[in-house]
Amino acid sequence: MRMIVGHGIDIEELASIESAVTRHEGFAKRVLTAQEMERFTSLKGRRQIEYLAGRWSAKEAFSKAMGTGISKLGFQDLEVLNNERGAPYF
Repeated sequence: MRMIVGHGIDIEELASIESAVTRHEGFAKRVLTAQEMERFTSLKGRRQIEYLAGRWSAKEAFSKAMGTGISKLGFQDLEVLNNERGAPYF
C-alpha cells in the first residue's frame, strides 16, 4: 500500500507571471532548467507565459508537497518534462 505523505497546490495568474517577466530580466532563467529553457524559447508570445506559469506552479506545488517550500529546494533543483504523450512529470 502506498501512502500519501504530502500534497501541494499552486495557482498563478498569468498576468502575475507576465509582469514578473517584464519587470525582471532573466526571470525565466531563474525558474527554468536548461532543458526547460530550450522549450520556453521555442514558444512564442502568450504561449511562453503559459509554459512558464505551468512550470512555476508545478515546482511550487511539489515543494509544498515535500514540506520544504521552494526557498529550501530551489527552482533549478526541479525539472518538469513531458512524456511522449505530453503529460508532465518530474
